[in-house]
Amino acid sequence: MKKIDFAIIIIILILIQGCTNTFNNGIKIVGEVTNSNQEYVYLAHQPLYRGNLNFDGFKSIGDRIDDKGNFTLISDKVIDEADYWIQVKDRAFHLILFNGDNIKIKFDLKDINNSLFAQGNGAGKINILRLPQFDSNLSYDTTYTMDTYKLCVDSVIESQLLFLNVIFKKDLKNEIVQNAKNKQEIISIIEDSPLSEKEYEFLKKKISIQDIYYLEGFPSYLSQLRTNDSSKVEFSNSYFTCFNPAAYKDFKNISYWQFEDCINNILKMEYLKSIRHENQQLTYGNFGIDDYSKYQNWRFNYAKDNLNPEVFDAYCASELTDGLSMGDLNKTMYEKFIQNCSSKKYINRINSFVDLLNNGLNDTVYNLNTLNSQKLDSLLKSKNGKNVYVIIWSSQFAGASIISELPSIIDFEKENLGQIEIFNLCIDKEKYKNLWAARIIDNSWKGNHNFLPAENNDSIINLFSAQNISGFCDGGATYSFIDKNGNISNNIEAPILMTKEKINQYRENTVR
Repeated sequence: MKKIDFAIIIIILILIQGCTNTFNNGIKIVGEVTNSNQEYVYLAHQPLYRGNLNFDGFKSIGDRIDDKGNFTLISDKVIDEADYWIQVKDRAFHLILFNGDNIKIKFDLKDINNSLFAQGNGAGKINILRLPQFDSNLSYDTTYTMDTYKLCVDSVIESQLLFLNVIFKKDLKNEIVQNAKNKQEIISIIEDSPLSEKEYEFLKKKISIQDIYYLEGFPSYLSQLRTNDSSKVEFSNSYFTCFNPAAYKDFKNISYWQFEDCINNILKMEYLKSIRHENQQLTYGNFGIDDYSKYQNWRFNYAKDNLNPEVFDAYCASELTDGLSMGDLNKTMYEKFIQNCSSKKYINRINSFVDLLNNGLNDTVYNLNTLNSQKLDSLLKSKNGKNVYVIIWSSQFAGASIISELPSIIDFEKENLGQIEIFNLCIDKEKYKNLWAARIIDNSWKGNHNFLPAENNDSIINLFSAQNISGFCDGGATYSFIDKNGNISNNIEAPILMTKEKINQYRENTVR
């Protein structure tokens, strides 16, 4: 009887151990950081288009590093093959994650590139992608012809696939491993974080599609250099062999942004082929798309006929929300998508955001206040004697930074509760006021929110030095600090970069 009881206990312990190492639905990332000063860390999703809606319910998550250098990130919304990044202070690194990953990452905050190493279920792909052997240097160069550039791309693909295969087979004695400058690092990866079949297939695909990813753009690059070149483009040339309709359905998943961009490249190239077949002369001097509205309609139909249904749904949803997430709904594309999409996941997500655009301003749960310059001036004066941190953002370009960084903003407010008042101010064109409300509600961003139309409010924009607030490349956000005496410091650090020392300097108005 005792033997049976002991056996049962052993089985239970094994099951518990298995549960702690694998997630059936979600991921767990445990971090161990050296040279940390209890900074905040967050995990964000990397779509092809910054700020695009996430269709799987993922929202950025974060945690503060404790006094021992540890942090934990858990999400049940991560999907296979999607690209995520971790940010600490002004440093960031990417992670390809799969549902079920349970990893521990160790790194030195002063030297992440040379110290990062992952362990556990799903660690292999992370470690391998950080090896210099997989750092493809395939940028365009004026010295390349199309043939020489293709040879370069093909060579990189061949060598990386060979190297990947050696790692997957754990062939430690192979000369590729033995002759590598980073031999010990490769051996450590093979021994400590061997690749699963699933990881191997993803990496193999990522390497193999580099021809589609890079070769599409090189003729366009050449056309900028050879504007008067009237030589006809011959798609029968071996340069274009990777653009083969028979292989397009090999794309089963475009969660990884580079796979989605390859679909873009495929559609552009096939469209140019169709123009060529219509006897429109296509040369290296005019290699490109002139009529974009015609192309939009064409690519929708081509994608419908030649891509896997799931890829078609995901691709069209992403293209549609590229404009939708910035407040501009393409109604024609929206109606076509709703009629042709087979997945309710995409339809429901898009419709919910459209509903917020139409009705979000009427919400009574969130504190949404519309201001003019007089009301804002009065509101700011009411805060005399307080330290105020002003978050200034553009609703149209919020996706470039604010949305992904929300966990660090909320943590900053909590850490400074009672000492610093947070003032959320959106400055944007009047027509994007509904997008302001939609972004706040869609991301459950609690707090007092204020909207100031950009029109006729130059004095306020100048007061906060926010002239570039509507610049997509500038991140759609800036930050200011108003001390108790009314002194304003503009264009200061974002919450994730703000140290206690800096806060004290802004309070005392001693920042140089």
